[in-house]
Amino acid sequence: MRDRFAQMTRRQKLQYIFDYYKLQIALILTAVFLVGYGSFRLITRPNVLVSVGLLNTTLGSSSKSMLTDGYLNTLTERGTRDKVKLTGPLFISGDPGSDAYEYAYASSLKLQAEITDRSLDVVLLDKNSLAVLEDNEYLMKLPASIRSSSDLYAVSLEGTSFSQQAKADGTMYAGIIANTKNKEQAVRYIRYLLS
Repeated sequence: MRDRFAQMTRRQKLQYIFDYYKLQIALILTAVFLVGYGSFRLITRPNVLVSVGLLNTTLGSSSKSMLTDGYLNTLTERGTRDKVKLTGPLFISGDPGSDAYEYAYASSLKLQAEITDRSLDVVLLDKNSLAVLEDNEYLMKLPASIRSSSDLYAVSLEGTSFSQQAKADGTMYAGIIANTKNKEQAVRYIRYLLS
């Protein structure tokens, strides 16, 4: 057999190897692909520093840039893959008779999923959604260093540079989700918004 293999041309040798070892070759190539793809995804995956939900709040692109890039630019130590994740705008309503109740219901489900998954840290919201989140105990009590005496769960952004640039309708509030994994980063983010 060895002599016969030695007498074959290069093309015949390749055909012989492929005919007898195609399953093993396919398995090896699949394993190499999966390891390479998994490594690539692991290396290039963004590092979400803080996740921000917009509830009953719509913002322009410049305001969103201030929420993401503006915050990242204030950090002294920052990696190239660090990012701020924005979720929303979500419409939260406690009124089942409202015209947009289906949208509010879908938004509520998305909000609950993000809270349950612990992938939401900070929320920017209006007075109505603040009441809904307080009633459901989704917000944690803010540290004394960033809250006023009357605001236990959210701090008003009225008069801040962000609020002036955002030009939001009514007063906008910022709160921290009770089960956040990134409490220190969330507090730092709200301090940034208050500056």
